[in-house]
Amino acid sequence: MNEKMMEIPRLGSFDQEYGRKNGKLILPQSLWTDTKQESVDTTPFRDNTETDVTIIGGGITGLSAALHLREQGYAVTVLEAGEIGWGGSGRNGGHFNPGWKVDPQEILNRHGKQRGERIVRMAGQTCDLVFDLIKRHKIQCDVVRNGYVQAAVGKKDLKIVQNKARQWMDRDAPVEILDKPKISEILGSDYYIGGQLDLRGGCLQPLSYVCGLARVAKKLGADVCEHSPVTNISRQKNDWLIHTPQGNLRSKFLLIATNAYTGTLWPKLRRTLVPVTSFITVTESLPEKLKQQILPPRTSVSESRRIPLYFLITNEGRLVIGGRGNTFNTDQSGVAQHIQKVAIQIYPQLAGVKWEYNWGGLVAITLDREPRIFKLGPNAYTGLAYNGRGVPMATMMGKQLADLVCGEDVPMPVHPVRHIMFHRFAQIGISFHIVTGRLLDRIR
Repeated sequence: MNEKMMEIPRLGSFDQEYGRKNGKLILPQSLWTDTKQESVDTTPFRDNTETDVTIIGGGITGLSAALHLREQGYAVTVLEAGEIGWGGSGRNGGHFNPGWKVDPQEILNRHGKQRGERIVRMAGQTCDLVFDLIKRHKIQCDVVRNGYVQAAVGKKDLKIVQNKARQWMDRDAPVEILDKPKISEILGSDYYIGGQLDLRGGCLQPLSYVCGLARVAKKLGADVCEHSPVTNISRQKNDWLIHTPQGNLRSKFLLIATNAYTGTLWPKLRRTLVPVTSFITVTESLPEKLKQQILPPRTSVSESRRIPLYFLITNEGRLVIGGRGNTFNTDQSGVAQHIQKVAIQIYPQLAGVKWEYNWGGLVAITLDREPRIFKLGPNAYTGLAYNGRGVPMATMMGKQLADLVCGEDVPMPVHPVRHIMFHRFAQIGISFHIVTGRLLDRIR
């Protein structure tokens, strides 16, 4: 790269309008924006100065990294193009589910026993890290840790879920296999034939959580800047020069934490993942009778089918349920009638209940369903692609990136940037997967 400037970032076809207002990147209205408990005072970056570490992206990954780096004494500046949590961090379903999408044994098969065991141990600790940060820093985010249920619709799915549960049980994780009567009791629905309960998981208000991380990072001394888009990055001698409309920032270390909202700021980086749309829809606060019937233990839930749904009940008794977006995988507007229809199949008593919120966002997917750490250049890294485990894995990824800056050996392999082959055809593949997946799910 030497002195060559990077391209000016563009958000791509997904967010040309959705998430913008008067030229600024503003979070779309959602239940989370209307019930946010945490806030942080920030101003746009306006300076020509130096720092130890520049972090691009004010979501969970970037702010977790900032928090952990400040605890080690590094000077840190976070540059967020929009509002704190503008991307997936402020739009997700509010779950913190343990582990990776990939089973522990598959991780060992791919990475070998020594590194694989380190990765499995780290993956198993992601929810603990989330809960520890919330407790230690008194983050107000409606956190409930009553467990995570993975629910199976068909017999083939049930075998997969049971196999995963047994692998974690063999590692003494607090996991239980659920038969039909037990899962029906927990969920208040006879829709599923079985599943697993993992007590490491739970649910929270994600926008409050990410704003809480920002508050803590700033309290510890990080400079957190909203509405501060990075226009170019250049290399000068042994430092990184970060260009913004209001000024330039020089730093020794650079972390890019933009995940599914990665644009063209760093060449080829967005070709390392596939952004997939996800829609969320929310009921009104349910009548008292329904609150007692639907998810009475307040676990978080996701399905094991090809095109899964995920849902939870909030403190005020709203059902928050999400799933994959439109067939062509480009619209984030949150038109979620297809999700509401399945919700009523799971809970017929929801018929006639008012749906008060709809919104959408992007999830970063890799073909092998594993997150990635890439080395971008000297003292420059990125971590991304959480494959539906965003809240806990983004929190852990921020810590891993901070550890790399500190010179520590992290569990995950660190690769040079490697893009997905035939990435230009990825959207066609996603659309095909959505169509065929929904058809196959219907015949189970």
